[in-house]
Formats: sequence, C-alpha cells, structure tokens
Amino acid sequence: MKKRPDKTINESSEALFTDSSDWDSVREKILGLGHQPSKKSYYPELQRKLAELNRFKSLLDQTRDAILLLEKDSGKVSDVNEYAALLLGYGRDELIGMAIDEILPINDTLNERSITAMIKRDKSKVSVEINVRVVDFDNKAYVVVVGRDITERLRHEQELQLYRTHLEVMVEERTRELSQTLQHLKATQAQLIQSEKMASLGQLVAGVAHEINTPVGAAIIVSSHMAEITKNITSAFDNSKIKKRDLQDYLEKVSEDADLVLRNLLRTSELIRSFKMVSVDQITQDKREFNVKSYINDIILSMKPKVKGNHKIEVNCPDDINITSYPGAFGQVIINLLMNSLTHAYDKNSSGTIRIDVSKDADRISLIYKDDGKGIAGEYVNKIFDPFFTTNRYGGSSGLGLHIVYNIIHQTLGGTIDCESAEGQGTTFNLTLAIK
Repeated sequence: MKKRPDKTINESSEALFTDSSDWDSVREKILGLGHQPSKKSYYPELQRKLAELNRFKSLLDQTRDAILLLEKDSGKVSDVNEYAALLLGYGRDELIGMAIDEILPINDTLNERSITAMIKRDKSKVSVEINVRVVDFDNKAYVVVVGRDITERLRHEQELQLYRTHLEVMVEERTRELSQTLQHLKATQAQLIQSEKMASLGQLVAGVAHEINTPVGAAIIVSSHMAEITKNITSAFDNSKIKKRDLQDYLEKVSEDADLVLRNLLRTSELIRSFKMVSVDQITQDKREFNVKSYINDIILSMKPKVKGNHKIEVNCPDDINITSYPGAFGQVIINLLMNSLTHAYDKNSSGTIRIDVSKDADRISLIYKDDGKGIAGEYVNKIFDPFFTTNRYGGSSGLGLHIVYNIIHQTLGGTIDCESAEGQGTTFNLTLAIK
C-alpha cells in the first residue's frame, strides 16, 4: 500500500481500510486480531483495543510508581508515565530520548531489585526502590524500570533506628540500675535475715537468762540457809553446848537443803547446756549428727520462758531418729515455727496446744507441725513464705520468719515445706528433710 501525503488523516485511514491487498498484513501486524471476516467487524474491535490501551495508559499514569521504558541497546528513555515526569521535575517529552545514566546510575545487572537514588532536574536526589526487568517487543529488547519513592519510608526507618538505639541505651541503663538495686535488695535482705536470726538468738538469751534466775536464786537462798544453820551448830559445838537433838536437826536440814541446791543447780546446768548447744549451732552452722527428739526438746526447753500461759507443746518422735545435717538450721526452723504460732495463732493470755510429729522413711524424715490457733485466711496462705509479708507489721513483725524457714529448708536442709490452714481451724506445716 502506498502512502498519499496529500490526503488528510481520515482519508488515509479510509484508504487503509479499503485497500484489501494490505488488509491482512496491516491488521495482524498492528493489532494481531487474527482472521476477521470483513472490515465492518474490524472497526469496533479496533475501538475496543484503543479503549483498553487508553485505560491501561491512564492506569500507568496514575500509579504512584515512576515507570521508565528504556531501549536496552542505546540506554535511552523510550517512554515514561506521568508520575515519573512529576517525580523528576521534567516534562514528559523532555525525558523521552534522554540517556538513563542522566537519571539513574543503573549497573549492568538489569534483573535485580535494589535501593538507589534518582537524579532530579535540579540535580537533587530522591531515594527510590527500583525493580528492573528486561522485556522484548517486536524482537527488540527493552528495559522496564519501576521506581518507588521511599524517602518517607527511609526517614521513618531512620527515626525508628534512632528510637531503637535510644531504647537500647535506656534498657541497658535501666537493667544496670535494676541489677544494682537487686544486689542492694539482696544485701539488705541478707542483713535483715541475719538480724532476724540474731534477734531470735537474743530472745533465747533473754529467756534463758530469766529462766536461769529461778533455780540459781533458789540455790542461793537455800545455800544461805545452810550457811546460817551451819554457823549456829558450829558455835554450839565450840561452846560445848551442842546436843544430840541439835545435831540431828542440823543434819536433816542440811540434807534437805543440799538436795534442793543440787536440784536447782542441775536445772541450771540443763538450761545452760541446752542454750549453749542451740546458740552455738545457730552461730556456727556446722554439719554433724544429732538426735532429732533430744534436739527438739532442747529447743523447747530453751524457749520455755516464751511459752507463757497454758500453752502445751507435745513432741511425738521416736527416740532413735538420728540425722546428719545442720542442727543450727534445724533449730532455727523449729524456733521460727514456734514463734510464728505464739505470735500469730493465739491471742494474748490464751492457751493452746502445739504438736510436733516426726517419722522416718528410707532417706528422709517427715515432720508435721500443727497448732490449734486462729488459722490463716485463705487469701494469705499462698503468701506466708514471701519475704516481708506479715499481717502484724504494726505489732513488730518483720515478715521474715517463715521466709527464713522456707529458705533454710530448701537451700540448707534439702527438703520441702507446705502449709495447710483455714480460719478458725489452726495451721499445719508439712516438712520433709534429708537424713544426710
């Protein structure tokens, strides 16, 4: 088909559609419509194709990505969408034919995704994430470059990174502060626990001292009486006035007084022995073999001044249970349990019964400590072993007694402890302790 330059565009189009010799080649080359039976059906199909192309072009122009079509061989821009021109500050016609390296420093590897910068008309740069792909049209290679403006995204990422860095510094500083605080709390807690132990020992000292005064005072009174009657009988003997009856009376009284002195001194000796054993074990914390029943009785004897009123302590333990453990730690447990009951389970001037039952298995002993006092409210039962928890803080309690018991049993004696209680039904502590 020959072109007639003197005709209008409409006339050229009419000639195109009436020249049947070139119809098939034009139709298939331009639109690829395949076989069409007549020119009447071809025109509506062309209109439909043009409408699709316009819609697609409008879609590309409205997208928020910069799209550039490049000739692969020459590296020049063949076409762009409107957003690319807007982003770079050029007119669309200005970009067509421009070398790509004036806009984008693209490397030889075209099939990749990367972050780079596009050069705008004013030579400023805009950060973009590009996708590059090679395509073929009519046996000619093109490169499609899709660039997305990531300036805001990078700004947010930088802000986020700064925030993360700041947060890491804050976390590190806070962690260091918390670590120092924790170490201080542990040191304070250890000091308080030691103070609590020494307070218990101090109570024992005061109680034993008070308890010793009674037999020692009695022994002193009886000894004074013995000295007085001995002085009288000696004077009578020196003056040759002594009678058989006087000597008999003297011997009877001396015998009675000597017996009273001996009993009071033995009582004093037993108190001192028990206190010495308990107090030394409390301080040294040495491991040795000891008899459980005897040791519990020694502790109760040492604490007798504290067990006021009509409180009764019953110990049900076989005589032959010996364990190799830490008697000081064991004694601290018994002392704290007793002090807990005497302080919290009973009202002032009330009476009650505390029972300690001990039994032995193959490699452990079981100890059940039970009082018939007021019991513990349900919401407090699971908190009684927590450090500094007490329901009697204004009464002078530190809240460390049962916490010390829990730590001693688990860490020193290799055992376990749990509590069962209900208001008005007393409290039971179930303990298991290693024999060796």
